[in-house]
Amino acid sequence: MGSTRASGDLERANGMFNPLACMIPPKAAPPLPRCLTREVAERLLHRVRNYQWRTDFEKQRNLALIGLLLLAGLRKGEALRLTVDDVDLSMATIHIERGKGRYGGKDRTAYATPQLLLILTQYLEVRRGEGKTHPELLSSTAGNRRIGDATMRRLFRFLSLDLGMRITPHMLRHTYATLLRQSGVPDRVAQELLGHTSLTMLQRYSHVFEGEHSTEAARLHLDF
Repeated sequence: MGSTRASGDLERANGMFNPLACMIPPKAAPPLPRCLTREVAERLLHRVRNYQWRTDFEKQRNLALIGLLLLAGLRKGEALRLTVDDVDLSMATIHIERGKGRYGGKDRTAYATPQLLLILTQYLEVRRGEGKTHPELLSSTAGNRRIGDATMRRLFRFLSLDLGMRITPHMLRHTYATLLRQSGVPDRVAQELLGHTSLTMLQRYSHVFEGEHSTEAARLHLDF
């Protein structure tokens, strides 16, 4: 911006032709997708489940982590802080303390889908077999302690390289919001599930993919 203005000033002052005026400015690169399509989300889960991790515990732990973000919409920090006691398998609920928000954030309840419930059940069984007794849900493969940011970064770096596209924890939360809409979940319910204070924020998280408009428009049918 500054160099363009300077060359324009020089052209006016000295009557010199600015060669840059004939150049077509490059177009900005398209923005990175903020959420995954349903097909890519399914491929992600399939890859985590079938990859040859070092141990079965590591596989079940990674699957539980991805499931919490993708199938329950948890934020990265919420998943890391989650305790074993926060998960109620009998009620298929996940209690989240101090979610994002003012004044330390507010508590909310997330609900496990049948698929996520099965993932968490299998993980907790393997976790007990490994002798993990610390309160946090997501255990490190080394020692009796929870995982940290570094473990999550390594996992998502690997998955991004493996799938050939950048994947972030927050992208999975956006995907969860989009999948709720595509599944016909009312906006007010989705707002509560995500812990949003307004529908405006929900609309920022939910994305419409190419082809959805024609599919939804085709739902309109009159019997005549």
